[in-house]
Amino acid sequence: MPADDRECGRNRHGAPVRRPGSHDRAAVTDAPQSPSADAPCDNPSKPGFPVAWIREMAEYAASAGPAECCGLVLREGIRPCQNVLPDDSARVAYQFSPADAIFVAENADAGTILAIYHSHPEGPADWSAIDERAAWFAGAPLYPKISRLIIGCRAGVPFEIAGYSFTETAWRPYWRSAILP
Repeated sequence: MPADDRECGRNRHGAPVRRPGSHDRAAVTDAPQSPSADAPCDNPSKPGFPVAWIREMAEYAASAGPAECCGLVLREGIRPCQNVLPDDSARVAYQFSPADAIFVAENADAGTILAIYHSHPEGPADWSAIDERAAWFAGAPLYPKISRLIIGCRAGVPFEIAGYSFTETAWRPYWRSAILP
């Protein structure tokens, strides 16, 4: 989730809040093998939510292409969000709508939001330099208690998902799984 180029508001602590995009859902087809350095995990529910939610995020990512999708994993389910960046920027970044950014800011410390997710429309679910910049504000991690999920896509087809969490000084991968049809 982008920090500097995706900012659309500030929470009560002055930290920027970002916003994802929304589109209709499309079917997910064949899932090619992951080109990422990490091997796929054989436990797709390790993050603690149902596999059906992963499929829902993958469908949203497929329908959003060529733009990045973004959304939230809440205790009660998936909340797709709207990526308000212009088309040229939305291919490599996302920014939450003001309403979504306010929701994140108001619920970040309540334990309501399990993860913030977005897609890489033409690449693996690897943490990028843009993801790194977006996850920090004024030298501090932005919402460090909320995991980040990235959905990797190839030719518009989601094929993997990876989870990242903040551990003392950096965002680190903690989980990766292939997305199966």
